[in-house]
Amino acid sequence: MIAFSAPLRAQERTVTGNVKAAEDNSALIGASVVVKGTSIGTVTDINGGYKISVPEGRNTLVFRYIGYKTQEVNIGDRTVINITMEIDAKLQSEVIVTGVAEGTSTKLLTFSVGKIDEQVLKEVPASDAATALRGKVAGVQIVQPSGVPGTAPEIRLRGVTNIQGTSTPLIIIDGILTPPGTNLADINVNDIETIEILKGAAAASLYGSQAANGVVQIITKRGADTPNKTEYTLRSEWGSTSLQRFFPVNNSHRWRLDNNGNFLDGNATAPGIQRTFEADQIFDNPYPAALGGTRNQQAELYRNFVVSSNYASIGSTLKNTNFLASGERFDQPGILPLAPAFQRYNARLNIDHRIDKLKLSGSMFYANSTGPDATERQQGGPFYGILYLEPDFDLNINNPDGSPYWAYPGQVAAPGRQGVSGNNAINPLYSLNQTRFDVRRNRFLGNALLSYQFADFLRAEAQLSYDRANEGFQVTTKKSTYNANMSAYTNGGMTISDFLEDGLIGTGSLYFNRTFSDVSVKATLRYQYENYTTRFDQTSGSSFAVEDLFQVQNLDRTTLNVVSSATEVRAENIILNAMFDYKEKYILEASIRRDGTSLFGADQRYQNFFRVGGSWRITQDVQIPNIQEWKIRATIGTTGQRPPFAAQYETFSIAGGVPQKVALGNRNLRSSRVQELELGTNVLFLNRFNFEFNYAASSIDDAIINVPLPAFSGFTQQFQNIGQLRTNTLEFQLGGELFKENDFAFNLNITASRTLNEVTRLGRAPFSTNGLFGTAGNIAIANDMFRIQEGQPLGIMFGNIHATSLDQLITDANGNVINLRAPVGAQPTGLKREDFTVNSDGYVIRRFRPTSATVPANTPAEGTVDEIALLLLDTETQQPLVAEIGNGNPAFIAGLNGTFTWKNLSLYVLVDFQFGGNIYNATRQLLYFSERHADLDQAGKPEERKKTATYYSSLYNGNSSTKHFVESGAYTWIREVNLSYTFGKELLEPIGLGFFRDIRLSLIGRNLFVFTPYSGYSPEVALANNSTTYRVDQFAYPLFRSVTGTLQVRF
Repeated sequence: MIAFSAPLRAQERTVTGNVKAAEDNSALIGASVVVKGTSIGTVTDINGGYKISVPEGRNTLVFRYIGYKTQEVNIGDRTVINITMEIDAKLQSEVIVTGVAEGTSTKLLTFSVGKIDEQVLKEVPASDAATALRGKVAGVQIVQPSGVPGTAPEIRLRGVTNIQGTSTPLIIIDGILTPPGTNLADINVNDIETIEILKGAAAASLYGSQAANGVVQIITKRGADTPNKTEYTLRSEWGSTSLQRFFPVNNSHRWRLDNNGNFLDGNATAPGIQRTFEADQIFDNPYPAALGGTRNQQAELYRNFVVSSNYASIGSTLKNTNFLASGERFDQPGILPLAPAFQRYNARLNIDHRIDKLKLSGSMFYANSTGPDATERQQGGPFYGILYLEPDFDLNINNPDGSPYWAYPGQVAAPGRQGVSGNNAINPLYSLNQTRFDVRRNRFLGNALLSYQFADFLRAEAQLSYDRANEGFQVTTKKSTYNANMSAYTNGGMTISDFLEDGLIGTGSLYFNRTFSDVSVKATLRYQYENYTTRFDQTSGSSFAVEDLFQVQNLDRTTLNVVSSATEVRAENIILNAMFDYKEKYILEASIRRDGTSLFGADQRYQNFFRVGGSWRITQDVQIPNIQEWKIRATIGTTGQRPPFAAQYETFSIAGGVPQKVALGNRNLRSSRVQELELGTNVLFLNRFNFEFNYAASSIDDAIINVPLPAFSGFTQQFQNIGQLRTNTLEFQLGGELFKENDFAFNLNITASRTLNEVTRLGRAPFSTNGLFGTAGNIAIANDMFRIQEGQPLGIMFGNIHATSLDQLITDANGNVINLRAPVGAQPTGLKREDFTVNSDGYVIRRFRPTSATVPANTPAEGTVDEIALLLLDTETQQPLVAEIGNGNPAFIAGLNGTFTWKNLSLYVLVDFQFGGNIYNATRQLLYFSERHADLDQAGKPEERKKTATYYSSLYNGNSSTKHFVESGAYTWIREVNLSYTFGKELLEPIGLGFFRDIRLSLIGRNLFVFTPYSGYSPEVALANNSTTYRVDQFAYPLFRSVTGTLQVRF
């Protein structure tokens, strides 16, 4: 707390008094007392007393204390003013319900819990609950790998906790434990009251083998803000989407032209059917304006569409009954034309009713959504086509049959266009018009709770929850779809998939809460039963008999393929938790959980997990000036990760009607074990700031890995508990009221975290992430880029390296360089160190061109067809050197959000930071192959620095993973901005609108601006399922921004 002072004046009065707490009449130490409208102030002493000088003309004192309602008191002619302050329920130590057996004040917790409340969430309501976490809690990393509307980002809490698998945390919604991979895009953020985050095993141990990746609980609103009131909220938001920046492409060509600017073919005739290259291989020619010129095709493809959200709710908080009913419609078209928009309809009903000692609670939620499943990362997709096409092509030209959007302009010359390049890219508008990707999803969540208070210290509770998700996919290609050379129709095809998942959980709990003298005891005993079932059905086929009849019966029966599967998982858990505190100064907490699940091997059906923690509230024993609360804490706890469904069983495949052994079963397969030690401190100081620091060290043992088996076993693989991983995390969070004076206020919250991981035991030979990326269409992905091996972190990239210094060269006894390899052309054999140089791009090349009849001796190679970037060679294997080329893990991440308020006007801003971390830009590499990346554009460069197609082919390196395409993923991103004005009753009543509680007008921006050295659409991109670890960019749907206006009315 800051003590203010001012010069004494003759007219000053001295006021004294005491400040006490209303609940127990105790002295409030360190309470702020300020003369309103001045900087004159003081703080109360150890007895709650104060003394302050009040200048002439000032007649109001303002009393503030953390967790209590601020009071303004008129002085009048008094010289002694005693104040009793009442607790403010919204500011008092918050109650946490996640990770504890029952609601617990934050001041008594022995571990860290991140919390985001409604006040922050409502500033810029996110399109999904996962996005709402971004930049607001230390240790939370959010990656949106795709901009497809309706897809939620991936969440990582602290570090990775498994070697194979994702880092997605357990999601709980109003006490309902949802199945792995639950889609948070279903949840309407306007309904959320708070989000609580358990970032590690120390906090999440009560959830056992479900919580290796941490826990996120979403708690929705259950009534009105004001007691004994019924309140209505109407909110409408409308705006537009747009692409922030374009992918850099080549706007120059190297085709032969005649003197009239016509493209020439191999016979030197114009117009040519097949365009041919100039001899110099340099892309520095503009496309002739008379033949189409250069078009910004990305601007022609990506459109601005209207995005909207309409929400209504009614909430009531009465003596014995609370309820909230709400509904929402959300429309997000994205930026692609001809693709279906994401549309979501939500309905919610939450109700609580109390009858004496009996409490009944229920929640029902339904979501229906439809949207696109755009073709990403595939040769036939729009994001491939728009970057591969040459810029002289008009996307809107009609086909020979009159249908829109010329299909393959690189294969068949469109009207008004001379020649073709041989490029196999499809017109993105044609692919969107001919092939439709649809997703539909229905989600129901239900929860019923019965609670009975047997005595003031004993309560019993029974809960039943149900989660049903039904998701369907349909991919349809029209019958009249051209083949690649536009000579015939493919006759189309269709794939229909349906996935149904049900989760039923029953829980019985007994709660004990009693104080014995100065010791308070809380204990909970809980039993939980889980049952999850899934069913998957897929039918696919080709060759429609009739146009535009998209039914299975219309497909060629001989092409039909049907796939189906079903699973059932059962689990039961017993939990015992106890917490002891002495005068709320010293807190000890312990829990144990026994998990049993059918996912464990037959001989390992039950596993145990525990937590032990303690904390000391130092300021309850020691009074420290300007520090109102200081707590230190330590907790150790364990969680785990359940194996995949089929991991314990023997599995087979059918080839030619003959069963083939695949995986050997494992009766001893058990949960991985994550043990975390968390040390931390929480400080409230200067009566306005909150500080938190955490150190967490995790050991992941018995990690589940798929291990290859020797051929004599008859099986190819087996899941085993053999891996070990270590992570360390540092977290920092500081927030509070930075400034407040009269009508001005500025609140700021800063978060930062750093996580390191290392594979400390693998139990098998190092392996790459084969199958993690696979192949997309005809695009081969460097599956061996991410290698998993002992002593290395997950996320390390491996690949070839082009030489960048002559110091890297190794020579033999004769002085010949022996560790260079040319990716294309003649090999650099028999050359000395002095025969090489470093070019203007920083790569080692041959100093001179090979001498020939047309090339004199000592002709510089740079800028000619003989300029080739050379790879480092492994002298033992005589293959290009494979070494570490990048690291997908950021050095640290940070977030900053602040709210500036002046009277009824407010400005909220959220900025998200990433420092360090690499992205492998596979899109850029593949555009080198197709000669379409902007790096190849030599227009405007000095002649001596221009590079040839051969040079860029040497950098492309045959699509092998290569350091040249590793880029920085660092960024500063303005994620959320809200400029709003609130019309309160004082403004509404004079104009006859006093029946409204308030009206709020807002201008909102999301994903507005990013500042990054990364050259792609967005630095937040990934290809793998584990997108927070494996960062690869390959023709993904670009992230887009939106700017909207909002009207909210409450009454």
